[in-house]
Amino acid sequence: KALLGAIAANPHRRPGDDLGHTTKNPKVGEEEKLQGASYVTQMYVICVRSMKDRRFERFSVDALGTVFFMAVLCGILWWQKGVGANLATVTGASDVAALLFFLISFLSFNLLFTSIFTFPNEKTMLLKEREAGVYPISAFFFGRSAADVPLDTTIPICVTTIIYLMVGLKPDVGAFLLTMVVVLITCFTAASLGLLIGAACLNLKRAQSVATVVMLTLMLTGGFFVQNIPVWLSWIAYLSYIAYAWEGLIHIQLQGRIPECPATDDSCAMLTMGAVKFDTLGPQIGILLLMLVVFRAGVYLALRFGAKSR
Repeated sequence: KALLGAIAANPHRRPGDDLGHTTKNPKVGEEEKLQGASYVTQMYVICVRSMKDRRFERFSVDALGTVFFMAVLCGILWWQKGVGANLATVTGASDVAALLFFLISFLSFNLLFTSIFTFPNEKTMLLKEREAGVYPISAFFFGRSAADVPLDTTIPICVTTIIYLMVGLKPDVGAFLLTMVVVLITCFTAASLGLLIGAACLNLKRAQSVATVVMLTLMLTGGFFVQNIPVWLSWIAYLSYIAYAWEGLIHIQLQGRIPECPATDDSCAMLTMGAVKFDTLGPQIGILLLMLVVFRAGVYLALRFGAKSR
């Protein structure tokens, strides 16, 4: 009755007339703020809303069951493969290198394919709020990015810790922390790539197709499956964040802990430390951070100039 009475009292009033405080729709690139709310408040509200909306998806029983099952399975299959005695053989060192590659690939796949659903699923809400001038796109971007930090770090930290302990990787606090840093940066990079694909496509089926092709390409050129890539395709390997992450983990876990390969056995070297292109860990981390920034900037540009046109 109250709703019918309100409609009868204002028959020409639309439900969305009071949502915005501006008299015109903002053009792409304009930073019109909602009156009465500061920029920081807008970011905070968007961050909290994103965390509440995504927590059930990210931490659902199915999602947690999948990742923890795989973590325990990896721990069983590679049980104590990382201890010094097993690393005394080239086969043992190669097993650890394979585990490190799988760890990076698995977490990357998980986060990338979860992230591509974000903007296609929020497309309608995002376009309506942009039309109403509720917030500038930069506030949405930074608030959404802030919400990613706890959501995208919890599972990788737990999975990496389980695998690290069960496999018996390098028993050193510094090595553990460096491993965690490389894993988290890689996860953020993968999630950023997924967000970029989703923001650029804003079509779920298309985003899934593009993400599948991109992820498999980066994995195949990551240095584990194929070492001698054809010259005309070798440039793709330099774009694979998986390659840099894997090299970084090999550098942390295997440097100085494995036997020297025979000079005549090239395959032995490529399976272990021969896959590392840099003498220090800094370049790998630096390149991963650069990719992370580039992908995040691409997400912002895709939202700023692409969302409005759709």
